[in-house]
Amino acid sequence: MIIASLSSLLAPAAAWAVGRKMCADLPALLAGGTRALVSGGWLWTDAGERITALPFLLTAATLIILARLADPPQLAALSAFLSAIALLAAIDHRHGLLPDFLVIPLLAGGVAAACLGGAPVTLPVSVAGTAAGWVCARLAQRWLKRRGGAEFGDGDVKLLAAIGAWLGPIGGYFALTTAFAAFCVALAARRGREAPTHTGFGPYLLAGTCLSTLITTGSP
Repeated sequence: MIIASLSSLLAPAAAWAVGRKMCADLPALLAGGTRALVSGGWLWTDAGERITALPFLLTAATLIILARLADPPQLAALSAFLSAIALLAAIDHRHGLLPDFLVIPLLAGGVAAACLGGAPVTLPVSVAGTAAGWVCARLAQRWLKRRGGAEFGDGDVKLLAAIGAWLGPIGGYFALTTAFAAFCVALAARRGREAPTHTGFGPYLLAGTCLSTLITTGSP
């Protein structure tokens, strides 16, 4: 179990390293599309951009607990899943967006993991979770636009659909409601202070996803 725990920590560490490089070159990557991403030149820039380590530390702590709940193949798949969410949360915190070139493969990976037994849900539940995540996210998007204070865009909708693909409808719903609770706490804590230039929802979805993954994986 100790070896599995240590091995699972490689994914968030790699995601943090990639995130520093990706955030530094994100405008060029978005402009260049898939070709710029696949070329890999952005990985070898001299210096990366400083990004918050909190998403990756939260992911590492979650994976240490998951090592007690999941078998090795499932732990490896969930390590990649949560590390990708942490990377997206860091990008959203820094740039206020969730790139499609990361979110769409994450969604497809959830369906594939359900087929291969790497996700904690079966394929029908994964497909249902994708649809439910999309619908719930659209409803949340409308509510937040009325409330203001958070940028819940189409990237967040696709991300929640991807979370549903990995965790199913119940897991995705729990991730969303937990994210909303964390968001409301953050809003209350910032009351009376100057509002930030953007408030990405990705970090809150990461917190909800980590907790939901623990509950979904630990359920019989």
